[in-house]
Amino acid sequence: FADEGHYGASYSWQPADTRLVSADGKVQHVDEDTETQVLLTITKGNYSYEKTIDFKILSQESKSKLLPIGVESIQAEYNTKAEANEAMPAARISKNTGLSLSMYADGLKSDWYNIFKNKAGSFQFQFATISYSQGGTWCWYYENAAIISEYAKDMGYDNVNIWKAFSDGHYYLTISFNTDGTISYYRDGHLMMKYDASLVPSNNPGNLNTDISKIAAEVIAEYKSGNIEFAWDVSNIVVGYAADYDPSAEQVLIDGYEYYEDYDYKGTVDSWASHSKVDITMQADADYGNYIQAAIQSTEAGNRGTINEFSSNVSDLENYLVEMDVALTGGTMNGRSESQLMLMDTNNKAVNSSVQPKDSSIFMIKTNTYSNTDPSTRTTWYVNEETDKSFILPVDTWVTIKVKVTNNSSVEYKIVNRADGALIYSGNTTVNGNGHLKGISTIA
Repeated sequence: FADEGHYGASYSWQPADTRLVSADGKVQHVDEDTETQVLLTITKGNYSYEKTIDFKILSQESKSKLLPIGVESIQAEYNTKAEANEAMPAARISKNTGLSLSMYADGLKSDWYNIFKNKAGSFQFQFATISYSQGGTWCWYYENAAIISEYAKDMGYDNVNIWKAFSDGHYYLTISFNTDGTISYYRDGHLMMKYDASLVPSNNPGNLNTDISKIAAEVIAEYKSGNIEFAWDVSNIVVGYAADYDPSAEQVLIDGYEYYEDYDYKGTVDSWASHSKVDITMQADADYGNYIQAAIQSTEAGNRGTINEFSSNVSDLENYLVEMDVALTGGTMNGRSESQLMLMDTNNKAVNSSVQPKDSSIFMIKTNTYSNTDPSTRTTWYVNEETDKSFILPVDTWVTIKVKVTNNSSVEYKIVNRADGALIYSGNTTVNGNGHLKGISTIA
């Protein structure tokens, strides 16, 4: 609720039912559409005026009819732009899910009114045009290059006047940054126009090397980093998956595993225990989504680590496949750091403060003791401490590690570069324990 109006007038508000609307104006969720009232009192000097405002609070089902996404795709909601600008990014949004931003944006009279931008100021989204810059050089996308939907055409809109579709009334606007690289605009849940993924700028005086797909990816990355802010006085903001993302794929993915964490959909920092000198935090990557980072607080500490113990239902498995995406950064304490990633078995007594022996491990990759005179001691990894099974892994390279265990004894493994899918190393080995899965431990 605003406290002050035009010419210094004071506003006071009194909701009829504070279970529906709080004293400070926050609207609560309702299971069905509900009508209520708020009494507005305007005071200026000796003048006072009262007005009862009737309005309807929409249920999630009704609100979803104004969106191009379903209720299951909604990740966050805010009443005002101030709330949205101060909020943390929705954890599950990633490049894989895409991003949609929906809002009421009253008072739009020009297609150049700025709806939102990033804090660095390198892009601005108007409600039909896009302004984008690199190194201070700007380019622009205009509606005449957009694809106009059949729905919009049936309403009399074309590439010349499509911007009026968002300015001639009280509508709900959605801008969707889609998984296919396109950017689409919706009014009350109906597609109005779309910029194709490969579209280059309409006006590009600096010959910037960009297209819509690159801009869409940057918007998602900036959102994940908390760098998006609304400029226009928007309200009823909904953050969700992109309009072209199928959220049912999320549950299918999770249901395929006995145990699952990926930090976009499931899992938190609470799954991990760490040494007191290791900070465990949730981080975001534009390409790979959320991940857990274990960072040693001091370069004077070495062989400090983390443990994630899986749920007990996996310990009885005899044949199983473990998949994980990791970016390994070897320790740098001279003469001490021995970096390690291990799949532990149920007999393993690993603690999170020292290198663990390979006994009671199912699969392990490990470096030799770090030497500042030999940088390869940080990037050469050995499988199960077998000197004839090693590979080079540059620091911070994202890889997928797959470990297939058969009869709790034999192991087949594969390590693949996530960036290009190239095979880095693969082979076979045997477990060094009982083969019953307990969890993961790391050391750096």
